[in-house]
Amino acid sequence: MNSRIRFPLAALAAGSLLSSFGAAAGDDKMQSMDADNNGAISAAEHAAGARQIFDTMDADHDGRVTAAEIDALRASMSSGDATKPQMSSADKIRTIDADGDGVLTSAEHDAGAQAMFTKMDVNGDGSLSLAELQAGHAALMQKNPG
Repeated sequence: MNSRIRFPLAALAAGSLLSSFGAAAGDDKMQSMDADNNGAISAAEHAAGARQIFDTMDADHDGRVTAAEIDALRASMSSGDATKPQMSSADKIRTIDADGDGVLTSAEHDAGAQAMFTKMDVNGDGSLSLAELQAGHAALMQKNPG
């Protein structure tokens, strides 16, 4: 992973690219990721959520996500608010693109999601509470509106 990783995109799973598709941090996101319904998201649950997001973005199922694939997914999930500023799909990829080739591999996405989980787990207990998830999402949105 390169040094360009910002508090990141790879929210993806609680944030990485979720936020770019309008997913709000809150009870719905917590419920969708909390597979064992214990009120916390473990590292494994977070990784599974990130994998699901990557698989959704990878429209041609080649194990790589391009800006065009993200743009197409964004368009299909658009809420119609064109006035909201958006970070470009290429810029989103660039934040976790370790080899700088402009394409996001599953390994790069997994590493970005893991880095995000670690940053959001502020109390270091190995899981994300709803408060940590919401704070992580809020920090991501503040750095990368849209």
